[in-house]
Formats: sequence, structure tokens, C-alpha cells
Amino acid sequence: MFVYTDSADGVYEGDNTHANLVQSAGVISVAPQVFADLTVTGVTAPEGGAVGQQLFPAMECGQYRECWGPTPVNQWYDAVVLSQDAIYGNGDDRVLGRFLHDGALNRADSYTGSGSVTLPTDVGGDYSLFVVTDIYNWVYEFSYENNNGSSPAALTVNSPDLVIDAVSAPATAAVGRQTTITWTGATSGMRPPPTRGSTTMSFSVEMPPMATTTTGSSAPSGISARSAPGISIPVAAASPCPVM
Repeated sequence: MFVYTDSADGVYEGDNTHANLVQSAGVISVAPQVFADLTVTGVTAPEGGAVGQQLFPAMECGQYRECWGPTPVNQWYDAVVLSQDAIYGNGDDRVLGRFLHDGALNRADSYTGSGSVTLPTDVGGDYSLFVVTDIYNWVYEFSYENNNGSSPAALTVNSPDLVIDAVSAPATAAVGRQTTITWTGATSGMRPPPTRGSTTMSFSVEMPPMATTTTGSSAPSGISARSAPGISIPVAAASPCPVM
């Protein structure tokens, strides 16, 4: 902004060489309409979870004092976002849930919100959880759209780790006759697998799998499941073969 005194030169100033024009030290932003400035001021979320588990994060959202007045609209969506790193918006984010906020927000006011989201079954390791207000940009915020996301909340996602502890098979078996193979399996993850598991038995020769059996239910963490179906020895296996 500039201020020019005696713009019509109506005042005789003699040899005064001081400039009649002064520029302001800062710039003034001019908005075409009333704008808000939404931001997430706090997030409460667990530090760990397991695949397929429900989380119940909570958030607090408010308006900074830079806004002109109340939000120009009454509704917008907030979202819970899972990220592989501590940066929101760089392409590796996954939206876990969207939640409708209903009601205008006055200048310097705030509201709290919460919702239930489910961790995906294809993730595992260290992640960050974000809460983002006005995910669809329904609220006009002029030049203040860049602070709608929360700070990252660290989240460790655990996934099941299925292992076979032991396999037991007879030393000899007759071709074309049934024999019994016994094995013990377990999961070492925090939770059981989200779906029923199956186990395939085969000999280490070039042939299709001989039998597939379902263990019946998921094994909780640290609990073993034993299976012992009867199988027929294929003719092609008429030689020493390991059982896996």
C-alpha cells in the first residue's frame, strides 16, 4: 500500500526534496469473499494396531483468528488418513474414513469429532496417522488451505506371521495307498488372520498339489493348529521324497 500526500501539489514546499510518497512495510492480502481458516489442533489415536482392527481416533478442529468470520458453509467432511511416512499429501496416503461435520464455526471457535476406521489387511510396519479437516475443500479459506492437516501421529501396524512348527510323516509309504501326514502351524502376529487359512501338502517332485485342507478356524497369536488328513501317494512318487 502507498500513501501520497499533497497529490495535487497544492502545497508549496520550496526546495524540500523529501518524497511525498511512502510505501507500507508489508503487503495486504485482498480476498474476493469472506474466508475461514480451519485447522486440526489435536489428535488422539492409539500408538499401535493390527490389520483388520478398528481404531477410534478423535480430533479437535478450530478456526484461527486470521479468518474474517464464521465459515461460509455449514457442512464439510473430515478424514482419517494413513500414510507410509510423516508427510501428508505426497502420494502414499490412504483415506481410511470420511466423517461429515454439520454446523458453522465462528471465529476462534472449535469442535471435537471422532469416528471408527478399520486398518487395511495389506499393510504392516510403521505408519503415520493424520486427521484432515475439510477434505473436499468445501470451505473457502483464501490462502490458508495449507494447514488443514494434523501433525503425524505414529502408528505401528502389526500383521499375522504364519509359520509351520513341525511336520511328521512315516518313513515309508506304499504307492496308491493312503498315508497320514501331521503338521503343526501357528501364527505369531498380534491377531488371527482375517480369513480362514488353508494348508497344501505336496512332495518335492514336479506334480500338482495332492491335497488341500482347511484348518477350520484362525489360530490366535501363539496358538498352534494341528492337521492330519489322509492322502494318497501318487505313482510318480515311487522313490524317496521329502514331505513339506
